[in-house]
Amino acid sequence: MPLDSRCWTYQEILLSRRILSFYADGLEWQCPSQIESDDMLQAEEASIAKASSSSSRTTEALRQLALAPQTQSLSRLWWTLVADYSMGDLTVLDDKLLALSAIASEFHHLRPDQYLAGLWRSTIVMDLLWSTRHKDVSDGHRSVIKSRERETKYPIPTWSWSSLNRATISNYPGSFDTPSPRVDIRTCETFPVSEGAPFGLINGGTLILSAPVKKLGIRDVWKHFCADAFGNFGPLHKREMPERLGSLVLDDAPHFGHLVGDTTDEENEDLLACRLGLPCGENMVCFLGLARKDESGVETSGLALVRRGDGKFERVGIFYAGATFMNREPDREPDTVQQGLMDRWGDDYVINTMSIV
Repeated sequence: MPLDSRCWTYQEILLSRRILSFYADGLEWQCPSQIESDDMLQAEEASIAKASSSSSRTTEALRQLALAPQTQSLSRLWWTLVADYSMGDLTVLDDKLLALSAIASEFHHLRPDQYLAGLWRSTIVMDLLWSTRHKDVSDGHRSVIKSRERETKYPIPTWSWSSLNRATISNYPGSFDTPSPRVDIRTCETFPVSEGAPFGLINGGTLILSAPVKKLGIRDVWKHFCADAFGNFGPLHKREMPERLGSLVLDDAPHFGHLVGDTTDEENEDLLACRLGLPCGENMVCFLGLARKDESGVETSGLALVRRGDGKFERVGIFYAGATFMNREPDREPDTVQQGLMDRWGDDYVINTMSIV
C-alpha cells in the first residue's frame, strides 16, 4: 500500500514544508515553490504536477489563510481537507480523529473554536450537513460491511462523519441553503479520552437541539425520495414522478448512499426498511430541518434520523427537498420544478427538542 494513500501520512504531507519522496523509479523533492526529481523532470512538467497535486493546493491555501484568516474560507478549506483525508486508508479505525489531530490543531490556532469530532461549534448547523460516498474494495465491489457495523473501542456520535468507516465525506457549506433561524443548539459536546488531547480520541458525544421536525413512514419515504429501478436520476421536469419530493442520501444505503430500487405496495414495511439501508423493523424516519433555500421560510435540507429504544436518535442520512439525486444543489433545478417540490414538501414541521447520539 503506497504511503501517500494512508490517512496517517496525510497531515504529515500537508503540514511539512519540505517533502522527500522515495519511489520505485526515483526520488522526488517538494517544497512550497517547486518540485524536483532525480530523473531531471522538466520545469514545465514539474509545474503541471504541482498544480495537479491536491495536497500542494491545500497547503498553499492553508498558508494564505494563516496570513488573513476568514471564517467562510476556513470552513470551505476544512471540508476540502476532510474530503481528501477520508479517501485514505486506516488500519486501526479508532485512529480516524487521531490521524487528523495536527491539522485540527492548526485550524484551531487560526480560528479559536470548539472542535467537535471533525466539526466546529461556530458552524455546527451547516457542518452537520455532510454526506457520504462509499469506497470500493479491492475486488471492485462495494463493501457489504455497513459503515458503522465494525465496532471500535471508543464510540463516536452518529452526527460526526468520523463515525463512518468506509466512506468518502463531502460538504459544501453555504452552497445549499442558509441555516434555519428555528434551529437552537442546546448542547453539543464530545468527551476526549485524554483531557490534554482535545483534537484526538473521543469517548462518545451528544447533541441536543430544538428544531423543526416532520415524520414520514417507510412507505412515504420510499415513495417521495427513491429513484426508479434503474437508478435514473434525469431532470425531474422530463420524467413522470408526480410524488417525488427530493433527494435522500443514507449513510448505509447501496449505490453510494443514494436510495435506488423498485417496489410494490405489497411489500411489508420491514422489508422496505432493510432495502433502504435502515434498521430492519424501523417504520418511521424523522426529517430534522436545519437549513432553508434563500428566503423560502421552509427548511429544505437537514438530517434523517431514527429513534432508538432509549428515546434518543441516531443519524442515518441527509435529505434535500427540491433537489434530484445527482444535482444535490437545489439551484441547479429548473425554478418551476424546484418551487413546486418545495411547495409540496410544505411547512408542516413541528418544533421538537431531540437528543442525537
